Amino acid sequence: MINNLLSIIIPHYNSVETLPKLITSIPKRDDIEIIIVDDGSDFSIDYIREYIEPFSEDRNIKVIKNNTGVKGPGGARNEGLIVANGEWLLFADSDDSFVGDWYPHVSKYFDMDTDMVYFSPTGINADTGKPSTRHLRYVDVVENFANKPSKKTETEMKYSFCTPWSKLYRASVAKENDLKFGDMMVSEDVYFVVQFARFAKNVLADKNVIYCVTRSSGTLSSAKKEADYDTRIDVLIWRYNYLKDNLSKKEFSYTNTEWLALAKLADAVFDGWGLKKMFSVMKKYRKGNVRIFNAALFNPVVIKRNIEIELKLWKEIKNKRK
Repeated sequence: MINNLLSIIIPHYNSVETLPKLITSIPKRDDIEIIIVDDGSDFSIDYIREYIEPFSEDRNIKVIKNNTGVKGPGGARNEGLIVANGEWLLFADSDDSFVGDWYPHVSKYFDMDTDMVYFSPTGINADTGKPSTRHLRYVDVVENFANKPSKKTETEMKYSFCTPWSKLYRASVAKENDLKFGDMMVSEDVYFVVQFARFAKNVLADKNVIYCVTRSSGTLSSAKKEADYDTRIDVLIWRYNYLKDNLSKKEFSYTNTEWLALAKLADAVFDGWGLKKMFSVMKKYRKGNVRIFNAALFNPVVIKRNIEIELKLWKEIKNKRK
């Protein structure tokens, strides 16, 4: 195995046309391993290999099937973890891409005493080519910790930024603690990222942008699935209790999990399921010992920033519906 080999794990489902942009955003290096895990697309593995062949020259690319028995991006990423040879890991979604000359920003940590590095992401709307809003919360927490390192800003970053991308992971932490992604279709990444952040001994923040997350008309659609919303609530309840059980009381107060639980209640109404759904979620919260009110929630600075981000998101959604 090449020292400091970096494995980039990419779950894939029926989006082969977006893979070239992602692949070509990865430099041609012997010490980078690209693992594309297909999750039962409508076409064969051979077709995927043939489609990306013009962009694969001088790149170490494996295209494999998700054989975990768990369908979804979580199962595909778990398959990637099984076959990855790298000492370090990055995750990317098949419709996203890396940004600019990003590799030096990542490789400088290979010989450092760190287990996890968070980078500031950027975002784009695939239909308009204009900046999106999905990444703004994550930029906030990364920059806050980078600019003013403290237990508070570190904890906020570790447990508020729960997507798998735009982070560098030491592979041995995942292997030694048998960390896996969830087996659900949404919020599956929360299980892996939250637990990895807890087990990581030294966590850093880097304001350099290495990753661009893409929004499309599908992700901005008003057609929401109630079953997915219910899954997100179940994962939130798990996350709340996992953090409460494994962090100090002070650290837990920094995670903003109660703010997230409150926001999810509002989603029940704004996404069209009404007050009845909201009250059923409140009942779930009570059963799961989840509190939704805390004095810290009423910090005017926190409220102002969250409202600003939500308004930008809703403006983007509204424009897409016109």
